[in-house]
Amino acid sequence: MKAYVDGVKFHRSHPEAVIPYSRKFSRQNDAELKIVYENLRKRIREEPVPTPGGVLTIIRSLKADKEKELDPRRVIDASFFSGATGK
Repeated sequence: MKAYVDGVKFHRSHPEAVIPYSRKFSRQNDAELKIVYENLRKRIREEPVPTPGGVLTIIRSLKADKEKELDPRRVIDASFFSGATGK
């Protein structure tokens, strides 16, 4: 999870690296890739940490009734949020 969070932070703060890298896997030109980059940047939270609501969605999708009773706040390690902006 930490690698994912670090990757999202890098993506949001380094367009000069992300756009050329994306070019390798796309048929779009740089102007189009910049638009895609900016649209993604607006949609992805600055601190992409799990929220109780997001974890609750996952819990509700579980088949076992016992797991469906889990409190999402007990599943998320509070230390994961250290340094989070709370957005």
